[in-house]
Amino acid sequence: MPAADDMRFFIFTLGCKVNLCDSETIASRLMSAGMDRCDRPEEADLIIINTCAVTAESERKSRNSIRHYASVNPDALIAVGGCWTRVGGREEISGGPDYICFKQTDAEEAAAFLLAKLKERGFIPGEEGGQYREGIYRQSRTRASLKIQDGCNRFCTYCIIPYARGRLSSMDADFIRTSCDQLAGEGFKEVVLTGIHIASYSFGEKTLTDAVEEASRSAISRIRLGSLEPVFVDEDFAARTAATGKLCPHFHLSLQSGSTEVLKRMHRRYTREEYIESVRILRNYFPDASFTTDIIVGFPGESEEEFMESVSIVEEVGFAHVHVFPFSPRRGTPAAEMPFQLTRAQKHDRVLRLMEVSEKTGTEVKKKLIGRTLNVLPEYVNSSGLYEGYSENYIRCVFSSVIECINEIVPVKAVSLEGESLYCEKV
Repeated sequence: MPAADDMRFFIFTLGCKVNLCDSETIASRLMSAGMDRCDRPEEADLIIINTCAVTAESERKSRNSIRHYASVNPDALIAVGGCWTRVGGREEISGGPDYICFKQTDAEEAAAFLLAKLKERGFIPGEEGGQYREGIYRQSRTRASLKIQDGCNRFCTYCIIPYARGRLSSMDADFIRTSCDQLAGEGFKEVVLTGIHIASYSFGEKTLTDAVEEASRSAISRIRLGSLEPVFVDEDFAARTAATGKLCPHFHLSLQSGSTEVLKRMHRRYTREEYIESVRILRNYFPDASFTTDIIVGFPGESEEEFMESVSIVEEVGFAHVHVFPFSPRRGTPAAEMPFQLTRAQKHDRVLRLMEVSEKTGTEVKKKLIGRTLNVLPEYVNSSGLYEGYSENYIRCVFSSVIECINEIVPVKAVSLEGESLYCEKV
């Protein structure tokens, strides 16, 4: 085992932004202990795989990733953590001398556990130095994600995540502001407030609304929210967050089904009508708002009529994008044992039909922006020499500029729609 200041580690992360934030926390802690992070797994002494378990496909990818990295670098020590290890994956991991399995839901505790295990195996880290920030994932030069909340206690009947992520916890609201100031000082213009269930954010008397207001008091220019629960949206939330002038008018408003009866079986705590009312409230305060969502098709017992209610709500709301998933039974959840499970063919057919509808609504959303002025944050220059980035309502825009403008908010006029992107001219 190499000395602390010679030891190199590599992290591979599956799943959501929360997992990415957790990986960054672990990496910061290991670097504080004197280790070096590397970008090539074949050069690493320690390979960390942060797994996901949200779907059966996620579990398959987690298993394959472990095998892949073990074969890429058979001399490395493999450490496996994340959601899959907490809901059954632990039994499938070799557990041999070259594996460490960690199940901690808290990233700092996971890092401490890893360091302790390395010490047991003959690696004794020096005193930790420097500083690290909990839950920050710098995903590009322009945008960073800040984990403000973890855990979930909603226990939807199809979802394994409450069992994998554990108890609710939230970041100190003051720390949200200082973290955003830190990111602004590093040059970031945009921060995404993320979590497992951010609507459950609660620190003392403060709610998600307060968290957005705290972030807006920082020097950061734009704020986005991760997936939002529709039951949290009310007049107070919409009015106060709109008043900050920094919250971007794009909302990933979780739906899962357009049928109230299916929502009941899912143990979602809103109806179709309440969801549509949440959209109305947000559009009242954010007139240029765009909406994205997740929908599960083929939930146990879903009839053709109930599926068509999902189709009709996509058309009624006019989503810019819909993540469509076939129902994936998760061992240990109530939905996995429900009667009237649909066949794979039925679910596949409904995925294709709903995707066709959502692609049409997404195209219409973008076409309505042609001729409008949008504020775009360019992230990179593409292979054609054009700048690409997202508007405030999260529409990908492409434009040319003779002046370097990466990481500068630029007003552009939408001219045409080509593929998934709006082609624009600088104003």
